[in-house]
Amino acid sequence: MWRFLSLTTLGSLIWNAGFVVAGYQLGANWQTVDEYADIFQKAVIAVVALSVVVFVAVRMRERGQSQGNAP
Repeated sequence: MWRFLSLTTLGSLIWNAGFVVAGYQLGANWQTVDEYADIFQKAVIAVVALSVVVFVAVRMRERGQSQGNAP
């Protein structure tokens, strides 16, 4: 449990530090990133949705094959 908490905390610190530094570097130009973030967000949602569809299709196919082979 302690290892998980330590690694999660470390990862969160690194991730958040990156955002803080990026925000500081961008300054007043943060709106530029907002345009690209919307595109990136839609792409991530599409990839996740496609992954779920593929996962369900593979599981259904495996289930159908295992039931078809049952005596």
